[in-house]
Amino acid sequence: LKASLEGEVLVSQLSFDITNDSVYSYWDPSFYIELLNGNKRVGIVRIIEKQFRSGDIRKIDLRLFNEQLQVTGVRLKPLFNVFDDGVYMPVGS
Repeated sequence: LKASLEGEVLVSQLSFDITNDSVYSYWDPSFYIELLNGNKRVGIVRIIEKQFRSGDIRKIDLRLFNEQLQVTGVRLKPLFNVFDDGVYMPVGS
């Protein structure tokens, strides 16, 4: 977690990569990012990744407006229905 001053507001920056290691590509999958300090949850952020293809690596860059927040790890939780064919991109897209 890196703190920086943007304008007159102190914000914290959290950056990490996520990888689609599955064989499936997704149109607009949404995820909860669980912010952890050790084993304790200190926050949750929701993101949507547009056209997240199999093998894609995305850099996630979050700005958190809480200078007291200490994050030592993250846990990604998918929020899409794996039984809904509409979430999957056709092969070759």
